[in-house]
Order: sequence, then C-alpha cells, then structure tokens
Amino acid sequence: MLVGNTVLVWCAYCQKFIGEDPPYEELRLTHGICPSCEAAEAELTDQNFEKARALGDIVARLFDAGRAGNLLAAEHIVEEASAAGIRAADILIGMLAPLMFVIGESWGKGAITVEQQQHFSAFCEEAYQLVAAKTRLSQAGTETLTGRPTVLIMNAPGNFHTLGIRVLALWLADRNANVCVVDPPLDAEGLAMLVRETHAKFLLVSMAIPEQETHIFPIVERLTQLPEAIRPQIFVGGNAVKMGLVPAIPGATLLTDISLFPNDLSGRPGDGMLQPR
Repeated sequence: MLVGNTVLVWCAYCQKFIGEDPPYEELRLTHGICPSCEAAEAELTDQNFEKARALGDIVARLFDAGRAGNLLAAEHIVEEASAAGIRAADILIGMLAPLMFVIGESWGKGAITVEQQQHFSAFCEEAYQLVAAKTRLSQAGTETLTGRPTVLIMNAPGNFHTLGIRVLALWLADRNANVCVVDPPLDAEGLAMLVRETHAKFLLVSMAIPEQETHIFPIVERLTQLPEAIRPQIFVGGNAVKMGLVPAIPGATLLTDISLFPNDLSGRPGDGMLQPR
C-alpha cells in the first residue's frame, strides 16, 4: 500500500490548484480560495460544491489508477478532468506530482518493491506525456532554448529522475515564466557561467535525499558571489526539503510547497531544455 502524507488544497470556486498544507500527514484533498477568486469576491454556489465533490472523486480515482498502473483509466480520468474545466497544468502539479511524492515516500519506507516503484514511475511518465500533450506546452523540456529564461530548474547532482522538474517547468511556464530545464545538472562554475549568460532571475534545485546537500552548498556559495545585478534568487525543494530533512542552506530559500514560489515571473513565455556546453 502506498504511504500518503500530503494535504492538497484546491480553490473551491474555480477548482484551481493552490498548494499543499502541512503537516503532510495524509494524502487528501481540501478546499480554500485562490487569490484571483478572493480579489473578485467570488461567492460559493451549489455548482461550486458540486465541482468540488467531483474534483475529489477525480483525484482519488487518478491515485487509484496510479496504484494499479492503469493508464487506460488515467486517460479517461484526464479527459474527465479537462471536461470539468481543470487546467492541464493543475492536473500535473496538483494530482500527478503528489502521486510521485507518495511513490517516493513508499519506496523510502520499504512499503513497495523495486519492481513496483519502477512500475509506478513508468505510469507517472506516461500520465505526464498524456496531460502535457493536451497543452501548448507539450514540448516543454525538449526544445532548444530561445531567448533568455526567467527560471532555471535543475536536479541536484546525483538526482537522476527528471519527471518532477519537468512537471514543475510546465506549471511555471503556464504562469508565463520562461522556464529552462538544465539537464544534465551543471556544477557551480557551469551554473555561474549560465547565469551570467542568461541573467535568469531564479534558480530552483530539486534534491531527493539529504545527502545531495553537499552538492548544493558549493553551487549556492558560487552564485552568491556573482554581482548583485545578475545574482539569481536560489530556491531548493524536493522530497528531502518537504519532509523537513534539511534544516537550512545558507544563501538559499527552502521551498516546501511550490505555491510559496514568487508570483513575479515576468519574462517572455516559453520553454526549453538547455544542454550544458
């Protein structure tokens, strides 16, 4: 059985994914209100409640499909979610990403076998392709970079699974950020050169286990030495951060929930996969 420990928060008014609530003890869905609906002083209606109930059912069935590795069921569920007006980016970050997290935690706790973990991971990859194909961002992470990125996203060296950062790239690009996935990861000097070249405003680094912290320290130290005019804001997230296994990284902000990422992502919308020189 998969181990769940995430509370997913969706807007009760527009059914947009808002974020995740601590203490991350169980995998369940709850509702709040997103900033857009709050600013518009939206009012709850019977239709809102009906949509909220339907969303809860969709999320639960997608998780069940993931547990069973049932891609055919996932296709029907994604179609249903799209018909209900749920954006593809929210399906990815609010449904698929938590499933990936639960799989990782289950593997770490020994609740599933290597074969089951690989089976679940393959399902998530297929589901990602299914959802991504429905958006104008379907090629995110595969095209060559054009223009300057606003956000650089990279796995910590030693973290080889790119699906999580590709999901994040799609979600941020949906918010009009010019996102570039840096894969394979660069070392500290390589990133410093890339930042000088692109003037990216943000760097996000995903770490799966606490031991990868040793690879992040020199990266943060090197980037904080850059001139203030081109120095990016550095954020570190991933399973190790979400679970509170990393107390602090001087010079970087720990990101337990992507909804805490800055809203100012101004820059030319776009996407790309940058191969290091």
